[in-house]
Amino acid sequence: MTRVEVAKLAEFPPGARKVVKVGDESVLVLNVDGQLVACANACPHARYPLDEGLVEKGEIVCLLHGFAFRLSDGAGTTDTELHLPIYTVFADGDTIVVELAN
Repeated sequence: MTRVEVAKLAEFPPGARKVVKVGDESVLVLNVDGQLVACANACPHARYPLDEGLVEKGEIVCLLHGFAFRLSDGAGTTDTELHLPIYTVFADGDTIVVELAN
């Protein structure tokens, strides 16, 4: 497992987002209404960065072509053939940690 401490919990309020490197992966960490979420920072359609994407109703929408993905499981909602990788993220005491299986 590759683990990276990404932020202090107190510094990551609802609405916060941050791009971090975990191993070779660019990962987007979000606080969505108090829920921590981590996903690949590239749309699986055209590899466009998602860190500026719209987040609403539990989904993230890529600004390039409008593809949307559920943040709970990465399922594509505008194209069910596409899937966004979702990663493990949790608070370890006062620190936010992202974990990827190697």
